[in-house]
Amino acid sequence: MRPDSGNVTAPVECICGVWHMSREKSDREILARSTAGHLLHYILKGKKDLTVNGRKYSLKTGDVVYYYEFEEVKSIVREDLDFISVSFLASGMSPFPLSKRFIHTKDTRLAAMFTGLFEKYNQPDSYIKKVECHNQLLRILENLIPETGNNETTSPGQHKLWPKIESWIRRERKYRPSIDDICTQFKVSPATVARACRAATGGMTPTRYFRAFRLEEAQALLRYSGMNISEIAQYLEYPRLHEFSREFSKYFGCPPSSFIEK
Repeated sequence: MRPDSGNVTAPVECICGVWHMSREKSDREILARSTAGHLLHYILKGKKDLTVNGRKYSLKTGDVVYYYEFEEVKSIVREDLDFISVSFLASGMSPFPLSKRFIHTKDTRLAAMFTGLFEKYNQPDSYIKKVECHNQLLRILENLIPETGNNETTSPGQHKLWPKIESWIRRERKYRPSIDDICTQFKVSPATVARACRAATGGMTPTRYFRAFRLEEAQALLRYSGMNISEIAQYLEYPRLHEFSREFSKYFGCPPSSFIEK
């Protein structure tokens, strides 16, 4: 979780969004995916049951849950729910250990910290606003990091490896990287890459992670880039358009054209 102590840099690169969300009580199970990068939810009030990475949690007021990179999440809202959601990118920060992604804390300051971050983030854009938001998020992380401890299932080297791989993939726009390329770049074995990926993403294989990364990027391009479907398929290095459409439809449950129409 902690950055390397030798060369300390700002751990949070970008705050992607801060939202105050509400959900009504329902017995219906909701299936969703977490955002790219790191995601925190702070429960302001209410209760919900959650299943992620094969682990089941019962969240209530004051609890914090952490997600990392496109995780599949199943939830049932047991009482009307209010929560603050914070999405951010921090390639130098290792993911929370799987056993420490649900945090029950008695620190009453956290509610004010999350609410304060939401209020600051939704102010008019300015340099001061960005500084204050980053500072507030770092204060939140400072209070959560001691709760998580070290990853007991992964060696220190593996614990830091996957964030480095992910940062390289994003920087170089390697939408279809081969394991051999990664092994050559980082001088590690395929087994080490697989272990690092599973530890960081809750059991995802590198192949499954790269597919999710590629398709989430495709969805963003369809919504906001103005590129057509063929251009996006080519940009994401799909050899054939129908392969892209088939993979996209299987992942999202609808064809790429539905996002352009929206």
